[in-house]
Amino acid sequence: MRYLITWEPREPVEENWKKAREISQERIKKGESWGDDNLIGTHIILSEAKGLQIVDTDVKKLAKWVKAYANVYNIKISPIMHVDEWREATK
Repeated sequence: MRYLITWEPREPVEENWKKAREISQERIKKGESWGDDNLIGTHIILSEAKGLQIVDTDVKKLAKWVKAYANVYNIKISPIMHVDEWREATK
């Protein structure tokens, strides 16, 4: 399933940005980065301290990501699908 993930650092922002980078580096070392699941890599929204990415992954990997970052980010996850998939599903 594809998911749109949006996130913003919790207060204190600077401290949590730093912690998030450390978490990211640790996940890369462990081989837990999104890798091929990352359809659109992390993009930063410049007008706000927020980021977004689109991944195509299973719920288990998604839950592991959320658990890793839940203390430093406010996270929103939205499942996404192509309009043709939606039409087919609602027939």
